[in-house]
Amino acid sequence: MDRILSRKMGIIIIKYQNKRGGKENKMIKEKIKVLKQGKRTLSRWNNFKKSSKGITLIALVITIIVLLILAGVSIATLTGQNGILTRAQDAKEQTERTQIIEQAKLDILKKQTDNVSAELEKSEIKDVLDIYFKEVPDNFTSDTVLTTKEEYGNYEITVSEIYGGKIEEKGLTATDIANAENKEEFYGAEVKNYTTANDSKAHADGWKIFYAGTMGEETTPHIYLIASDYIEYQYIPYSTKDGSVTTNKPNQGNSSYPRTAYFTNILKDYTGSASITDSKIQALNYSYFSQNFTSTNNNMKAVAYMLDTDAWIDFAGAKAEYAIGGPTVEMLMNSYNQKYGEDYRIPVTGNTGYFGYQNLKTNDSLYVINSTSNAVSMWIASPGGNNPDYLFGARNSGLVNTSHDYDYEYSGFRPLVCLEYNVELQKNTDESGEVYYMIKSNA
Repeated sequence: MDRILSRKMGIIIIKYQNKRGGKENKMIKEKIKVLKQGKRTLSRWNNFKKSSKGITLIALVITIIVLLILAGVSIATLTGQNGILTRAQDAKEQTERTQIIEQAKLDILKKQTDNVSAELEKSEIKDVLDIYFKEVPDNFTSDTVLTTKEEYGNYEITVSEIYGGKIEEKGLTATDIANAENKEEFYGAEVKNYTTANDSKAHADGWKIFYAGTMGEETTPHIYLIASDYIEYQYIPYSTKDGSVTTNKPNQGNSSYPRTAYFTNILKDYTGSASITDSKIQALNYSYFSQNFTSTNNNMKAVAYMLDTDAWIDFAGAKAEYAIGGPTVEMLMNSYNQKYGEDYRIPVTGNTGYFGYQNLKTNDSLYVINSTSNAVSMWIASPGGNNPDYLFGARNSGLVNTSHDYDYEYSGFRPLVCLEYNVELQKNTDESGEVYYMIKSNA
């Protein structure tokens, strides 16, 4: 533009030089004046443009920097650890997690209402947890952390957040055990918290489940426990006579076997089968008493001592109905047959008693203690039918027979306890995975 104006001024000046004077020259002078003013104006405009262009770039840079700072602050506010979006997501997850907990609590409350009980069995609690959580273990506790299923958001929730009550397995009754198909799960398992009435007088190294069910015509099932080993001689009780405790107790056995004893000292305190009058106790040798057999033989006197609930009363703890000196042959066969699916029988042959034998597994200490460090065999509370002086015994070899006369000095006692009919057992597992049971405190 500047060059164009200069060119036009040059042409006008030339014309002015060629045509001097008159009106035309005056007009030319005016045009030159206007063109010079335009040039000066254009020059100022160009200078303004140059200065304005510099100011605009600085402003643009500053503006961009400010915008970037504002954008960074905004992004941090939205997406940072404490950002709006993060807090919104946390609030959403917390709401969903709380909703799951509250819904599970409502389901449990419904079960409690249906049961009319504040306490639920462990299996009932698990039924609810299985709805919302994946892979709920059978041995869960209040402190177990569970993960919700995919459709419930994969949240980690502790059991105690849902159920604050006491968590226990369903107690096992005598009926439950008696009806169980697999008796190996129960028979021989340790019951850890059974205590005798007087541990200083009646102590055993431990107790195992021996049998569950009824005997004879009894209709109420019971759980029976047996001492896990022969008891020490000092804990073998004195006999009773006419309802009073005597000063007589079985003779101490062979000194090489510290937990052995035999019956010579107590025979005079019993009359034989007539000393056994309680129908519950008679039911333990049901085949004998149901046929009205009677005996005053020495073997039956010894059996009467073993079945004397008054003599063995110190072994009957708070949860026991009674205790005796050992199992009968009928109870032994019932227990063994149920555990191993056998059909062993030893029949009664007459007034003298039972006659026959069976060989049991030697690797099951519930029935056979194959170690002879304390005794060679276990006394069984049934009379032998082949000799009026013989009782049954279970030898360390597994042989159950009648060749144990009353003064056999190599046998020991393993007391048997009949628990009260309403007792329930709580299943537990130790650190090694071994199953054991506890008597429930509310039983």
